[in-house]
Amino acid sequence: MTSFVLFALQASARQVIEEHRQARLSAEESTRFVKALLSPDAPNAALRGAYARYRDAGA
Repeated sequence: MTSFVLFALQASARQVIEEHRQARLSAEESTRFVKALLSPDAPNAALRGAYARYRDAGA
């Protein structure tokens, strides 16, 4: 391949990677995310079970 093609491919790859590294949220999504962080729901049975298995594994 020519150096031009390689350069173009690298530039495109960098752009795609950068676009996927950042999460973009709407105002409503951002509000719901912050509310969930500040006031999380109580753990459900599945989460309690996962924690029990983690704890019992000696971690």
